[in-house]
Amino acid sequence: MADAVGEKSLLCVPHESHKRIRRLLSDPFSMPSLSKFVQKFDHMLTQKLKKLEESGERFSILQFSMKMIFDAMCNMLVSITEDSLLRVIEKDCTAVSDAMLSFPLMIPGARYYNGIKARQRLMEAFRGMIADRRSGMKTHDDFLQSMLQRDSYPTIEKLDDSEIMDNLLTLIIAGQTTTAAAMMWSVKYLDENREAQHTLREEQLSIAKNKLDGASLTLEDLNKMSYGLKVVKETLRMSNVLLWFPRVALNDCIIDGFQIQKGWHVNIDATCMHFDPALYKDPMQFDPSRFDEMQKPYSFIPFGSGPRTCLGMNMAKLTLLAFLHRLTGSYKWTIHDHDPSLEKKAHIPRLRSGCPITLKALSDGK
Repeated sequence: MADAVGEKSLLCVPHESHKRIRRLLSDPFSMPSLSKFVQKFDHMLTQKLKKLEESGERFSILQFSMKMIFDAMCNMLVSITEDSLLRVIEKDCTAVSDAMLSFPLMIPGARYYNGIKARQRLMEAFRGMIADRRSGMKTHDDFLQSMLQRDSYPTIEKLDDSEIMDNLLTLIIAGQTTTAAAMMWSVKYLDENREAQHTLREEQLSIAKNKLDGASLTLEDLNKMSYGLKVVKETLRMSNVLLWFPRVALNDCIIDGFQIQKGWHVNIDATCMHFDPALYKDPMQFDPSRFDEMQKPYSFIPFGSGPRTCLGMNMAKLTLLAFLHRLTGSYKWTIHDHDPSLEKKAHIPRLRSGCPITLKALSDGK
């Protein structure tokens, strides 16, 4: 994985460096930054969904979500909005993502080879962006600018260029693939569970009727979506977009009678926990109301747990809530391929079909 996203990536750095890098990467995930992100994402989402409904076009929810989130992340992190440049960068990011769990064979055409070459192109592009910012040729109000403004800070209070570039790549890839997959699964689960879909739509319509036409969503709006949050949680529990969490034992310990030695690599199986009937009644049933009650500690871990809990956890939840609001509060949909088969080579669970749908605008909220 480090070959693909970089040795200085938050996903790969050792325990000693992780705390410092995580702290310095936290700015895009603060509430003021998330508020700006949500409003921009909501504006983009509203326009795209309206065009798709008006055209009657059939489209893949997975591919739609991948593009939407990628564009929003690039805007927030490095202020790139030009579509042709976004598509070039997205192609290379996809190649890097595909290489993350591939066999390390530097053979032309192999996934690993393509990913490493794509990484080299991305690093060169990021170096150019950094050079332009430092020379004063360009300046933006974004994540990269906030990192470069720390150039004069003590070493412990700033990221070096390799740390910045590796984590730019990590944030783009991690933010895109998992959240887009969760959006796809939410559409599938809600389509199969019309009662939950109806309850969610009623909540979203009640929020929408108190807003001016064309007004963007705010954090206050999202915080009112109590049932929506339960739908998000249940989607994450059932879809398990992160199947497991690799960890390294820092000390000798005994867990449930098994002795774990310091330095051992341990995989935490989130799927096993989320489908455990001892923790969840009828675990294969999509039931957002199960989150009416507080869950047992460590029984719900879609974002991991502990010091390495996903840094973008709140961003993912808010993005999913905004998506569900605009989808269920404005449209009904028809799924055109119900094949449950999964992609064979994806490192997260995704429907092979991508969940193709067409939209129909609601008429008077119905």
